[in-house]
Amino acid sequence: MDDDIPSDASYIAYDWTITSFAKVVKLGSENSVDADLPLSADVAVIMYTSGSTGLPNGVMVTHGNVLATLSALMTIVPDKGTKGDATALRPTLMAAVPAILDRVRDGVFKKVNATGGLPKKLFHLAYARRLHAVNGSWFGAWGFEKALWDFLVFRKVRAILGGRIRFILSGSAPLSGDTPKFINICLGAPIGQGYGLTETCAGGTFSDVDDTSVGRVGPPLPCSFIKLIDWPEGGYLTNDSPMSRGEIVIGGPNVTEGKKSRLEKFEIPAKIKLLSDPWTPESGLVTAALKLKREAIKKTFDEELLSELYAS
Repeated sequence: MDDDIPSDASYIAYDWTITSFAKVVKLGSENSVDADLPLSADVAVIMYTSGSTGLPNGVMVTHGNVLATLSALMTIVPDKGTKGDATALRPTLMAAVPAILDRVRDGVFKKVNATGGLPKKLFHLAYARRLHAVNGSWFGAWGFEKALWDFLVFRKVRAILGGRIRFILSGSAPLSGDTPKFINICLGAPIGQGYGLTETCAGGTFSDVDDTSVGRVGPPLPCSFIKLIDWPEGGYLTNDSPMSRGEIVIGGPNVTEGKKSRLEKFEIPAKIKLLSDPWTPESGLVTAALKLKREAIKKTFDEELLSELYAS
């Protein structure tokens, strides 16, 4: 917009209608529209499973499922001091899959070992002292010694993630045995592990903040109830000895309504006039495994077709 155009200007140039923001605000205030808020049972997103046990399925996650899981997690995760993180890119809470955390751990050890000399010796000494403490030994680094090692050694490691990490959430796969201890020592933050499924909005169980043990995923979340039932086909029974075995069943408001059938989900674009034909292998837009054919889609959605689709 030219510098000499007044702030209340409204005119047409280059086939564009230029309207001042003040006029837009006024139009909005004069034509109020009641908010059409979603209901708890309304579908928020169709989340696809990984396909590790077969072809991926679209799981219908409702707004109620999302709220149930988040509100349950917030009873465990401390919320004090979590505002304003994104603006400075220095998060206090972080969620990551084990592969990312393992990569951070391996990268730190690789850099320390490559440095050599006194810094390497100090790091391994500090790590060993703190490891004794994390394992519960009174002869480890506690109190002043812990603060000293944090300042001299681990402060630089924590700077990798901004230096303000207070809690880390991990899921989707088991953590390796020494990664949680590395996170606790080098990043100075507890790490929580959880267990869940796409069908449970990722929530099911979550470990306590002060639980430093490994190989556990914690108790059920407040929004979940869990039980074990017999699985005769796999030979797992709840009365097995020495430990009960079986199939895990999860219930609660975080459990989704169901799954979209593999063809039903392709009816959605047609209903909202995105495409008149179904997204099937026969239409040439997806493969036999229902993966998108990007080049075919680009050719299909040309300017003429888009105009036709949105004309009505």
